[in-house]
Amino acid sequence: MKSNTKTSLAKTTTVLLAICTAVAVLTSQNSYGQVLFSIDDATVSGGDVIQTVSVGGTDFQLTASYFSGAGAALFDLGGGDQAFFSSDTSLGAGVTGFRLSLTQDGAATNFSLNQIDFASFGFGNAFDILNDNGDLITNDFAIPGSGAAGTVSIDNLANATNVQFIDFIGNSAVSTLQTDFHNISLTAVAVPEPNCCVVCGFITLGLLGRRRRR
Repeated sequence: MKSNTKTSLAKTTTVLLAICTAVAVLTSQNSYGQVLFSIDDATVSGGDVIQTVSVGGTDFQLTASYFSGAGAALFDLGGGDQAFFSSDTSLGAGVTGFRLSLTQDGAATNFSLNQIDFASFGFGNAFDILNDNGDLITNDFAIPGSGAAGTVSIDNLANATNVQFIDFIGNSAVSTLQTDFHNISLTAVAVPEPNCCVVCGFITLGLLGRRRRR
């Protein structure tokens, strides 16, 4: 009888741990769907462009931070359609790009890049897009001539998935001055909920204690 009880408890414990693991994995892969940052109501603080979007009671804040301490600015493309660019006009400033990062209710969170649109006001500009490991998302994306607008291509979707930040690196100091960006679609990776695993843990400990008493 004791042997059967031990076997049953062991199986129950294994099943509970498997359930907890599955729930943790599914929850960690859960997302809030695509969050669109239009930039229309963004604010500028020094070299940072900031916009907050609320989804289901959760606040997501996008920050685009220009390198080299360059100033950022907003430009109205028409009808209140705002886009951001570097306002530093000094060719020697070394402003080569910016970094996108995301917070969820004030805490940094991983995300996936779905889309980012551009508007061009110059010629011969191009950008490399890299993830937090330095892996290329897009290599040498050429921005069409002045007056053009469109969507930046994402060549390697895997490298744009579940990242801490994304860097846009221009091919010259004026790339960020002559290219505006907006309509940024991100998918935020949800923070795993620990409640289920805590409950499963207590149940497992209780079963193990019961097993020892027997």
